[in-house]
Amino acid sequence: PDISKAKRLLGWEPKVSVDEGLLKTIEYYKSL
Repeated sequence: PDISKAKRLLGWEPKVSVDEGLLKTIEYYKSL
């Protein structure tokens, strides 16, 4: 996803890569 708008508006940078974020999300849902 294009996060340039979020970076510009919020001064925000993702702390994890997209791949890592997806893995964490999947692991989270598996644990429910």
